[in-house]
Amino acid sequence: MRCRLPLLLALACPLSACQVPPEVHARVFAPDFHSATAGGHSFFAAMALDDAVAEYRCFGDPLKERYGADLSLYLLARPQMREELGLASRLAWKLEPMRVLRGEPGQVVWWGHDGEELIGLVMMPQNYFDIYEQDSAEPRGNLLSQHPSELIQIERRDLRVELSDPLLRGVQQDRVIGLEIGVEWKIADFMLAEH
Repeated sequence: MRCRLPLLLALACPLSACQVPPEVHARVFAPDFHSATAGGHSFFAAMALDDAVAEYRCFGDPLKERYGADLSLYLLARPQMREELGLASRLAWKLEPMRVLRGEPGQVVWWGHDGEELIGLVMMPQNYFDIYEQDSAEPRGNLLSQHPSELIQIERRDLRVELSDPLLRGVQQDRVIGLEIGVEWKIADFMLAEH
């Protein structure tokens, strides 16, 4: 018996994942944390595709600490979190940013659907560094405990960066081919809209 291709594709693709547009899949494959709204889009894409590891990557330190700062503990708490987020978790890929409130240390981005606010993501900036070494596929990096402006000094035409981190003990200076210092916007907390 021969099975037609559309039937095979329908059987191979779970219903919820088939309904999610390709750009949402792309956000999970290549998350973007360069702004508070981009970080939120990455999180909701991960929720829409039921990808717990990608969801966890979107969390800042305060939220990770709530779940025990460990992916395995988050996996245990995840069903309860999705239940608490309710409609927002079921409409994840359809949610759009509706307004942004600035605060300290970050921003609250309110997300909704059909003109109704459902959830606020408390987004916080996290400064980081990555060191790229010759013949190494992955950079070594960590979060910065200070703002980058406190680490970078410019003297005439020289740029000086003073990093202090235990991770740097294993780095050989003559093998360093690049340094990236940046900021990522991660989720520090959730706020549910009152209806």
